[in-house]
Amino acid sequence: SQINGSLVATSDYDDDTAVNGYTYFYVVTAVDTNTNESDYSNEDSAMPFGRDPYPGPDPHAIPGTVQAEDYDTGGEGIAYHDTDSGNTGGDYRSDDVDVEACGEGNYNVGWIFSGEWLEYTVDVAYTGDYDIEFRVASNTYGNSSFHLDFGGDNVTGTVSFSPTGGWQTYTSVYATDVHLTAGEQIMRLSADSTYWNITWMEFTYVGGDATPPDPPTGISATPGFSAVSLDWNDNSEGDLAGYNVYRSTSSGSGYSQVNTTLLTNSEYLDLEADNGTPYYYVVTAEDVSTNESGYSGEQSATPTAVLYADFNGDSTVDDIDFPIFMGSWLASDCGDLDLNGDCVINLEEYNNVAEIWR
Repeated sequence: SQINGSLVATSDYDDDTAVNGYTYFYVVTAVDTNTNESDYSNEDSAMPFGRDPYPGPDPHAIPGTVQAEDYDTGGEGIAYHDTDSGNTGGDYRSDDVDVEACGEGNYNVGWIFSGEWLEYTVDVAYTGDYDIEFRVASNTYGNSSFHLDFGGDNVTGTVSFSPTGGWQTYTSVYATDVHLTAGEQIMRLSADSTYWNITWMEFTYVGGDATPPDPPTGISATPGFSAVSLDWNDNSEGDLAGYNVYRSTSSGSGYSQVNTTLLTNSEYLDLEADNGTPYYYVVTAEDVSTNESGYSGEQSATPTAVLYADFNGDSTVDDIDFPIFMGSWLASDCGDLDLNGDCVINLEEYNNVAEIWR
């Protein structure tokens, strides 16, 4: 199938639709100005390296169920390690991991040997404890065993089970109160014994830190030209992740979040404020378990249309004023350049003037 959307004028091309871990075979043709097209060139192949979630594009969500056969793309030594070549089960995937149709529906990974492993890109929603159910089967005479790693750490210890009486006779085994940290990370399922099957793993959140941080204190709001500078005291919680800023045009209600990502510092410059409009601000704190505090005390500010950045007094903020400010912005000064009144010419003033100058 043709992959370029329009005629390529140069003799090179980047295929950015390729998925890591899959082999692609390419040919090229030439086209003249009369739209005559040549035969195919000789064929060449390539496999993009790296990894991607499968089936993607998003990582597997935890809490939730991860199908064993949905390990990452990327190939041998990157997304999996399998000791024999080819897919012995012949189903679902076309690499060296052995996958077959499962008697309980979907698929299972089988023909597992000790030392093999599969990796999955996962996104853990909450820091805390999880119970993990593994759906497994085995028809061997001895116990089967495995473990899970997150970020290289064995979080489950050895999980083992007795023979189930058939390769498609499944049972559930559990790892309980497994502590996981929120965020996107790599999970590895490692085989500690040979000959067993697995079809899925289900993660259930069972607890963790449910106590939100205290609301931030000491909030201040300083108006500028089409901007408001906010500052507040640092929270002292050890599991603090950051802060959110909320704004309203009515006191005490109607707040909307103005930051798009969690703030890691106890300050914020609101550059989306209109001159002459009173704004009312509150701040919250959020911990690593995504518990969010109540609102801080409210502070208000009204951006001004006065051109504080007109340092040469010509009633215009232009490229004459900007170098004047640039020469002084790191100096201590309680004069005209100190736009937020803290007696320090700092990054807040720089951002304010830069925005006005633009």
